[in-house]
Amino acid sequence: MKKLNQDNEAELRAFLAVEPHYNLFLIGDLDAFGFDDTIQTYYGDYKDGELVGVIFRFRDDSIHIYATEIQESLIVMIDKLFKDLPFKRIMVTKPTMDLLGDHILPYIQEPRPTTMSVYTPNDFDVDTYSVQRLDATFAAQIAHIETLAFASEESRDVDRIRTGIESGERVVYGFVEDGNVVTVASYVAQTEFSAMIVGVATLEDARKKGYATQVVKKLSDDLYAAGKQGVLFYDNPNAARIYEKMGYAPLTQYFMNDVKR
Repeated sequence: MKKLNQDNEAELRAFLAVEPHYNLFLIGDLDAFGFDDTIQTYYGDYKDGELVGVIFRFRDDSIHIYATEIQESLIVMIDKLFKDLPFKRIMVTKPTMDLLGDHILPYIQEPRPTTMSVYTPNDFDVDTYSVQRLDATFAAQIAHIETLAFASEESRDVDRIRTGIESGERVVYGFVEDGNVVTVASYVAQTEFSAMIVGVATLEDARKKGYATQVVKKLSDDLYAAGKQGVLFYDNPNAARIYEKMGYAPLTQYFMNDVKR
């Protein structure tokens, strides 16, 4: 197991591209930040000179694990990172989770699966006339809607949203009613293959009108027209029915495991 740098980029990209949707976070942040150790770090596990596993550390938030086989060296690195860093989650798809087996249990609370789903357009038709791509002037409205919708999370930072939109790191769509944004959805971690859909939220008095469906459909269609597929995660049966109706198909389970601290 070793820390990876620019000299390892080609083999890292080839390894991750075998399952590009599984590795959306790892590829998207490699595109965005490269091997900037203050933001993120990639560690590679090798067998007979071939890359067989990657651990990706993103800020103090999370580590992501993708492996085609599990060696003792990878488990040792998980243990070291767990002891040395304050990350909150271990992110992993079901195939790697299955390979890790009991090795992962000392580090996580109850396993927390969600459904990872990928978009391909179908014949589902919905009016998206009132949906538009939002520029940075809408940052305060976006922050307001997200803060109300995701009460369990920290309040959204207006400046961070504005900077993300201006840099292209985050793209936001919204449903505009009487000149005001009432529903938002974003995509981040954009790669040549896909982008992650996040922050789907609607003001309370505008809910149950189909606005979120329209916003996600428009956003997903625009991504697909650009040669990329939307990827989203859900664990709510009602959300599953809506997303799958518009063309999202389950790909695998994705575990967002809270760590034991």
